[in-house]
Amino acid sequence: MLKFCIFATIVLLSFSSLMASLYGTGNLAVLSILLIGGDTITSLVYSTQRALQQSISRISLMGKNNGVAEITSQLPSMIGSIMAVPIIIYVGFFGAIVFAIFISIVSLVLLSRIHEQKMKVPTERSLKPKILVGGYLETFRFLKSNIKITLFIVTLNFTFVCLMVSNYLSPVYIYEIGGNAGDLAIVEFLYSIFAIISGLIIPRFMERWLSPALIWVFMVLFATGNILIAMYNSLSFFMIVQPLFFGLGNPSTRMLRNTFVMERIPHESSGKFFAGISLISNMVRVCIMIFMTSLINILPLQILWKINGALVLGAVILSVYLSQEIKKTGNFIKRKDEPNEKTS
Repeated sequence: MLKFCIFATIVLLSFSSLMASLYGTGNLAVLSILLIGGDTITSLVYSTQRALQQSISRISLMGKNNGVAEITSQLPSMIGSIMAVPIIIYVGFFGAIVFAIFISIVSLVLLSRIHEQKMKVPTERSLKPKILVGGYLETFRFLKSNIKITLFIVTLNFTFVCLMVSNYLSPVYIYEIGGNAGDLAIVEFLYSIFAIISGLIIPRFMERWLSPALIWVFMVLFATGNILIAMYNSLSFFMIVQPLFFGLGNPSTRMLRNTFVMERIPHESSGKFFAGISLISNMVRVCIMIFMTSLINILPLQILWKINGALVLGAVILSVYLSQEIKKTGNFIKRKDEPNEKTS
């Protein structure tokens, strides 16, 4: 799947380059293809990495492994943020796309040298169409039989959902308050810095306190960042608040949520569960993005930031309710080796 995602990135960049040569680099369709396509591929990569990590990690090391995964995933973002503006300035839009295609090809070649059979992870070649279709149907049946748990984890995923929405709001907002592409690159770089800090600190919290309550704290932190951005229409304020609150809120929530779920979902159910969670989260995200896009020319951006924060706060409230409902039933999905495990 990772190979497929890199190949899809190459195809996306090549198609975008062709569209840009025909209609111009500032064309809305070109930018939409890059944003939506890149967003979709990123979601697939995160889902694949999580499933792979679940397959090869020991339960006792999942917290630390999630921290390492967060740090390593942010390093390319830091490098990309540093390189983006100089590359666009000196080689232009098309040169930047060609460079990105080159990096993707190198990544694909390096990834191809990894022998997947040594990791004991099934490859795509072993999956026939009938198995894939049956797998999706089985996934839906699995989610339906565990509907409260599914909705609970989806609500904990709302920081990532709303972060993707904010990625569409940020460029427009920065332009509106007098910023440029360089300011956006700095914000992304600072976000990666705080995300790496989260990756270093959060695993230590997990050793003593891993519960939905800690996840809710960082979800509220993320929501607070959205509301603060809406309150102060300042570029310098935005460049401090967005990386700080988003860079601590979203990665911390992701690490805590993934570890919390990985420790409670049996390995034999993890594939179906994570595939379903990813599917539902992406559907919710697309609906929210359509809603926000339809309002971007109607309402001030400050209101859209407040809506984004309110969605996360609403998810926190709903997840608190669902957590109590799950506790009434007594447990998450039972492990074969831990039949009496309950939610924390």
